[in-house]
Amino acid sequence: LKESCVLNIIAKRFGRKGARIIRLLLDRGALEEQQVGDLAMMPRKEARSTLYALLRSNILIWEEAPKRSDFHASYCFHLWSVNFNKIVDIYRESCYKSILNMRIRYRALSQHNKELDRFTAYEDDVANGVMTEEEMMKVPGLDKYHKYRLAFDKLDTAILSLDRTCMLLAHL
Repeated sequence: LKESCVLNIIAKRFGRKGARIIRLLLDRGALEEQQVGDLAMMPRKEARSTLYALLRSNILIWEEAPKRSDFHASYCFHLWSVNFNKIVDIYRESCYKSILNMRIRYRALSQHNKELDRFTAYEDDVANGVMTEEEMMKVPGLDKYHKYRLAFDKLDTAILSLDRTCMLLAHL
């Protein structure tokens, strides 16, 4: 479950080809660039660009394995591998940062729109039968309040979704 979650995140960020390369390296271990391209059934140039994009994001590990004892660059294997636990840690940390940013945005939005909190009382009055919906519709500023509520609902939904992803990455 954790692997499929991580592969989905990688597929969204790097495309299906990036996810295919990660799955291949998880299954086979360390491979050379040409082997990755051949086994992933991708053109060599495309495989290389995807590998380096994954390396820039600290998802892949690139190692030199010498053929000879002098460590000359032309006599080395260049192996690509993946550390799955490192990927999980990277994405879990990213989820935590995203949740923090959304909560900061939530707080800033609520502080900026304090005058719209009075509409919550109007909604309670409608629910309790003190006020009718038609009377509430006549209150000025209602459209701004609906935009405000929609923004809060979207933030709540996004925070809950990211929280589920964090829990999945942390506890499995």
